[in-house]
Amino acid sequence: MLAGPEYPVLNLTKFQYTNADLSGGGTKPSETTNGVVSNDSVWYPGGSGPHWLEVQLQTPYPVGSVQLYLG
Repeated sequence: MLAGPEYPVLNLTKFQYTNADLSGGGTKPSETTNGVVSNDSVWYPGGSGPHWLEVQLQTPYPVGSVQLYLG
């Protein structure tokens, strides 16, 4: 992973608006952007897939990579 002044590591999604096609088990898509990396803070789509999750950033921003925590 590249890091440094030219390539800062940022959480661009923290507390940003989220939307999903489906939520199950009482979970919410907003759990994916709350900054908590834990099995206690999750979004479960429910049902059979595929599923999608959308995160709306405030401004356009170039993204070099994405990291997902899958539990």
